[in-house]
Amino acid sequence: HRLDFFRRAWQMYLPSTDADAIFAYLEDIDALRHQFSGDSSAQEKVLNHIEKVDQIVGGLIQSLPKETNVVIMGDHGMSTVTKELNIRAIVPENALKESIVYTSGGTLLMYPKTAAIDKFNSTASHPWLTQTQEALLNFRMSELRGPVFEKVLVKGTSAMRAEGLDHPNGPWLIAFANESVGLQNSVTGTLVLADTKNPSLPLPRPRGQHGHNAENNSMRAFLSMWGPNLDSLQANQLKYNTDVVPAVAKAMNWPSPKHCSGRSK
Repeated sequence: HRLDFFRRAWQMYLPSTDADAIFAYLEDIDALRHQFSGDSSAQEKVLNHIEKVDQIVGGLIQSLPKETNVVIMGDHGMSTVTKELNIRAIVPENALKESIVYTSGGTLLMYPKTAAIDKFNSTASHPWLTQTQEALLNFRMSELRGPVFEKVLVKGTSAMRAEGLDHPNGPWLIAFANESVGLQNSVTGTLVLADTKNPSLPLPRPRGQHGHNAENNSMRAFLSMWGPNLDSLQANQLKYNTDVVPAVAKAMNWPSPKHCSGRSK
């Protein structure tokens, strides 16, 4: 239904606009890969839907004036989840009492349950923050060479400020797990909910999560561009497309804005 809505909106909008640039977002491919990453039984259905998206995109491109430059990209790469962990079996009990816990893919977000967000003073006033940070950073699994949690940021620290995530209404703790690990917020006491390498446990709900080139050099996100104003040589020389602005700017032979220093070499 989202594809039909997208097509109808495009057909109504395009003839009446004189816009210099149009941004269109199709979320179907993103949603499909999150839900069915690693699930071979769903492969045919996924491919059929991708073909529908391809037909719609092809129709949209054919309807554009010939002088239009076109850029098609994925917003991120994907990594397959091989193990899912119940975050409640890792976070200290007192931290669970003091906080509200959210998980999304390999990301953990924790907010205070009782204290007003604008009353944060320091981690010393909220010991559950440092206790949780230590528990996550020290948590290990024999299957992984490195730590399960690659980055744990706490409110009010220079590390969180350096990441640009220390917002007044933001989480008090943010943790990022290894890309092959998915996090669950389950009330059960089981630590490992699923494991692709352990036949005695159920497989993970087939899905993937965001993969980022900066953390995994084997990760690639789709990028294709063409048009009369694109420098094809520059486009062919692109090796990374982690950050959209410098990548597209380089392909069009434009200077990249000074505040956009992403990888586009």
